[in-house]
Amino acid sequence: MTQNATTNIDGQIVVVAPEFHLWSGRRAIKADKLSALNPQGINLPPAGLASLGSVKLVDPDKLKPFDKLKDETHRLLASHGIKLFGGYAIHEDEFKEVFKKLQSLQAHFDTLKTDLLITLDASIQQWVTNWVTANPGNQHLLQNLPNAQMVFGKMSFDFHSFRIAPPSTDDAHEEAGNDYRTKLQGLRGELYREAAREASVLMSQYLVNENGNARDYITQKTLRPVKRIADRLRQFTFVDVAAGALADVIDWTMQQVPAEGRVDGPALMAVWNMARLLSNPEEAARLGQIACQTSADTAWSVFEATTQLQAEVQADVVEVEPESTTAELMEFADRVDSFNQAYAKTVETMSSGQSQQLQDADPTPVEEVVQQKPVEIQTHQSEASQASVFQPSPLASDAMGFLF
Repeated sequence: MTQNATTNIDGQIVVVAPEFHLWSGRRAIKADKLSALNPQGINLPPAGLASLGSVKLVDPDKLKPFDKLKDETHRLLASHGIKLFGGYAIHEDEFKEVFKKLQSLQAHFDTLKTDLLITLDASIQQWVTNWVTANPGNQHLLQNLPNAQMVFGKMSFDFHSFRIAPPSTDDAHEEAGNDYRTKLQGLRGELYREAAREASVLMSQYLVNENGNARDYITQKTLRPVKRIADRLRQFTFVDVAAGALADVIDWTMQQVPAEGRVDGPALMAVWNMARLLSNPEEAARLGQIACQTSADTAWSVFEATTQLQAEVQADVVEVEPESTTAELMEFADRVDSFNQAYAKTVETMSSGQSQQLQDADPTPVEEVVQQKPVEIQTHQSEASQASVFQPSPLASDAMGFLF
């Protein structure tokens, strides 16, 4: 990513960093307290193996609302941003909405805090009474307890919003500037990795049954993660324009799926293929680039074609690595495409006679390149001695035609 590209990104984002200080409702158990309970130190593990732990001072349920609010805050920021510099990078167009929601959460936190402190002293005393009554030997662990005012100073929620900019461009800050650009560049990778994580969960938990076998059908509810991924990719086109194109591919593919009722047959296979694509960040980003240069339906046809080629190759070839096969096929497609372009330009500069003579050659220059296909797509001569050149299916031929 160039310096201009990073400047373009950081000029569009606001970083929001939440800051929570919560009271755990616990206190560390000191060695002297533990010795009073067990003077002989019977069956105690050595200090190098285990720490002393803590003792609860209040019912943990009293503090759960604060943990829930903290989780809700991070979910809000994660839904609008990507982690960066200890906070979340949010597009400036969405910042105003996020800011208002954070203010609302902050007000809710203050209300919870006030309500807790009103009853905290009584809650602590009730907790201690109940435990000491049931376990009188542990009374010394529940002494010198904090009061509500002490806890009040330990609990707060705030958030910080700021713009980011690279260090000075002089030589003294060159290393820091490179680190800054590397972290901004990481936003693109994180975007596709997030999509991959959600797609992997979709495949492992929802597209298969409890026995690990592929389901015969799925419901409309199962499609929500795919649609959510598309929305998020489109949301972050300012990080990578290809992300928006990939979202268009997802939308186009989902149009092949029934809008109501169960999803099975070819439609279910399309969902499986899309989930597999998104679970591979590099391949998903690559298809987004293809969609940028062509169209959503063409890009999806290319993906289906390479997927089918891979499946057909695996039927004939022993010990094929699926990941490397797809990559090598696409590299091969790029090589043939580049050669075709150069070949076309060469033909344009020739006289009609020379051009016809070149095109009548057997094999033609294009065919010579095609014969240099990756080793992975060579058929076994012992199994198919009559097939010296791999023949793709009609679907694969049609889709790959746009490259060749």
